[in-house]
Amino acid sequence: MAESQFLSVIRIWAAIAWADGVLAEAEASALRRLISRAQLDEQEGTLARSWLDARVDLDEEGLSELTSDAKSGIYRAACRMAALD
Repeated sequence: MAESQFLSVIRIWAAIAWADGVLAEAEASALRRLISRAQLDEQEGTLARSWLDARVDLDEEGLSELTSDAKSGIYRAACRMAALD
């Protein structure tokens, strides 16, 4: 089953937040807010919350399905997430 666009965005944010090997509290807080506001089913929510506890590595799976607007939004959000660190 393909990953939902909401879950892909959260996974990308989590990977960016974990890129330095540490999830800072500001990063974790931002991710919690994103997860709570996303349209995720129970299973997706559980998976997304697990990314607060363990490092997430970014691969290309699911990224090719994102629209240009989604990729642009993710890039802007990634810049903000990196600034939190």
